Amino acid sequence: MDMATTSSDVAAPARPVQKYELGMHHLAQPTLDPKATLEFYVDVMGAKITHCAASRGWRDGHYDYIHMFLDLGKGDNIAMFYYFGAKTKEDWPKVGNHHSFAANTLEELAAWADWLEANGHKIMQRNTYEVFSSIYVWDPNRRFLEIACNHRPLNEVDAEDAELTAQALVVAAEEQADRIARMWQIKASLLEERDGVSFEGPALICPNVGEFAWVKDNANGTITKTTTHGNFTVYQGEGELRLTKPDDIPESLWWSSGTGGIKGDVAQFDEDGLVITA
Repeated sequence: MDMATTSSDVAAPARPVQKYELGMHHLAQPTLDPKATLEFYVDVMGAKITHCAASRGWRDGHYDYIHMFLDLGKGDNIAMFYYFGAKTKEDWPKVGNHHSFAANTLEELAAWADWLEANGHKIMQRNTYEVFSSIYVWDPNRRFLEIACNHRPLNEVDAEDAELTAQALVVAAEEQADRIARMWQIKASLLEERDGVSFEGPALICPNVGEFAWVKDNANGTITKTTTHGNFTVYQGEGELRLTKPDDIPESLWWSSGTGGIKGDVAQFDEDGLVITA
């Protein structure tokens, strides 16, 4: 005999851990002066730059931003945020200052979402970045709590990419650039200078990590030359380089498509595609 499942038959979600002991994934702190901030935390305090997400702001009213990890040891990080176009602290998004707990696995992260919602705390955002996924809720004090889980360990490619981003960011901030595309252009020129080369035509530079493996198959035949420069791959075109957004790529990763650097001008960057012209 078929029996319908009732709400009482469905087990309520349980807290994923009996006692929380994983510590902080990161503490997010915005800055108006990345040069001084990096000099203090890296040069004076000895933190290590290990990773950076550099993204176009895709949500309504959100600035283009830098999300740079400064490793303090024992798995603890400061995430230094820089918002392109923000002139004062009052311009920072409220979510810019937040704290992030760590989760061991993606399954545990999903269980945290179920547990929080079962206890009346709405999941406000779910993001997948280059190396980690996150969920976000407001705590009772209207502070943003993030819970994050890394997909993979950080490596030397992430660190070198982040170091170049830090150098390019300092220059872009001193120029008071209001969009991240300018920083991506500066980063490309730093790589050219480092390797004593000049990338002809429009070019997109990608760090050699799996998160950017999709690029070569979604360039609509506009890649005419591919070269490797240390931990980076440079895709070049003639006239224009045109990427189409894959259907299965996470939003956060798509809007970071230029993170390794761009040679040329960004003629289009929207939910459908990225076009770089010479």
